Amino acid sequence: GFISLADAYAEWLADIREPQAATGKGGIWWGLPLMDELVGPVMPGEIAIIAARPSKGKTALGVQVGINAAEKGRSVLFASLEMKSTQVALRELCGRSGVLMRDVRTRTIGTDAMRFYILGEPRTTASRIRAASRAAEARHGLDCVIVDYLGLIGRERGEGRLERHEHIAESMGRLKALAMELSVPVFCLCQLNRDAQEAEPTLANLRDSGAV
Repeated sequence: GFISLADAYAEWLADIREPQAATGKGGIWWGLPLMDELVGPVMPGEIAIIAARPSKGKTALGVQVGINAAEKGRSVLFASLEMKSTQVALRELCGRSGVLMRDVRTRTIGTDAMRFYILGEPRTTASRIRAASRAAEARHGLDCVIVDYLGLIGRERGEGRLERHEHIAESMGRLKALAMELSVPVFCLCQLNRDAQEAEPTLANLRDSGAV
């Protein structure tokens, strides 16, 4: 269960030099030139928070990150707690084609071989996301998990009496454990509080819990 610092260095260097052939799985790039330049890839075991006020495009960005990774041959699990899997697929198709959603609904759309898998279970729990991630890893391999979004993660059995901020903290802990356990980057979407409308957002504007 432990390795030497020298071995850890070697593993990290292998990930950087040859992400696809390394013992690790390599980082996930955003697919947006500015983000890739300023932030770089999100590495296995890390959580990246994508936060914004409602209706500002968090889901669209999360889907785009996942599609960009899948187009490069990576395996992605998108856990949608707000939309059904068919809605996620429709959103992605419209984003790719530039066609209005109302026009796509009446047409037959082809499929492709991208490894982009959708868990469309509203109010699902962090444990269920973990179970789906482990199943995806076993069946297809897994390089990335995207959770949309933190505030909709359901309570685990026995969490009924927890305060809201305690529940969010527990959920964040489980997602971090998932990232470490499967050695994958986890992108977690979450909302900002109302104060974020007044100025440039800071960490204090993350909603629900300081654990985020």
